[in-house]
Amino acid sequence: MLTVIKINNTRDTFLHIASLTSTTGFGIGRSLISLGLLITVTFDNANIMFAPDKTRFPMGRCGNDSPLDFSLFCVAGEETGRWIALFIFLCVFLGFFPFVTAIPFAYAAWSLQASLTIPEGGDQLGSNLAILMAPISLLDVRMSQWSSIKLIRKEYFPAFAKTIRVTSLIVIWVQISLVYFFAAVEKFSVEEWRDGTALFYWASDPNFGATGFRLHILNFFAQNSLSVVILTWGVLFLELVLAFSWMASNVFRRYIFIIGLLFHLGISFFMGLISFGFIMCGALVIYLGLHLSGATLLNTKDLAKN
Repeated sequence: MLTVIKINNTRDTFLHIASLTSTTGFGIGRSLISLGLLITVTFDNANIMFAPDKTRFPMGRCGNDSPLDFSLFCVAGEETGRWIALFIFLCVFLGFFPFVTAIPFAYAAWSLQASLTIPEGGDQLGSNLAILMAPISLLDVRMSQWSSIKLIRKEYFPAFAKTIRVTSLIVIWVQISLVYFFAAVEKFSVEEWRDGTALFYWASDPNFGATGFRLHILNFFAQNSLSVVILTWGVLFLELVLAFSWMASNVFRRYIFIIGLLFHLGISFFMGLISFGFIMCGALVIYLGLHLSGATLLNTKDLAKN
């Protein structure tokens, strides 16, 4: 009897995870990620995004018999490719026909991060997630990710489709968990993060620090050694907590989800990394936001009770 209960619980968890890929929350996460990429290609022209860089591209971007030759910006040209990418990201943001936009979204996102002169972590994560979401989106035959109307009502090989959805979503969760884990661990190798002074140097950096009234807000905290240490080490602690929060209870995940959103919005506000902020918020929605309506990843507590 115990074995039957465990099998039923495992099956329920499997079906629950599969259902998460069709929720509004998953759509919001996907749209936020595409919005971050959309902002990049909208407000930066091709001359800025793809400026020559002998360090990153010593032989140029295109025509070198490398995988980059197949990127959107080599195939269509930099400016034309920018407009095509803008259209694709806009369609994904609006949620139109997920199964149609799945592959173009992954292709455009990969092309962008591979071709940018100065890619940031958000661009790279957005590319990875766009690729990992592609199998899920290919199986989403709705007219829109906000609608329940399916263009194909009959689902062929439903067990296989659910397995693809579950596997892809778990891989996405693992990817985001690792992003937070290594973001924290790699900071420990930097002396300023270890001694708790990183916030002070970051706030006063003329190239990457805050400006205007945002600088005044940061300086209010940066001039106090105790607050600097608390905030600096708080970032490390929060990133480590986020890395393992998928194992926590729904109540804890709800609070850490809100704190994580505020954290990324704060980075966007003070550092001006708007596209990065949207991508990270979208990733966080998919990572923790989907769980708020159901059980934990493994349902270990339910299994233990039975």
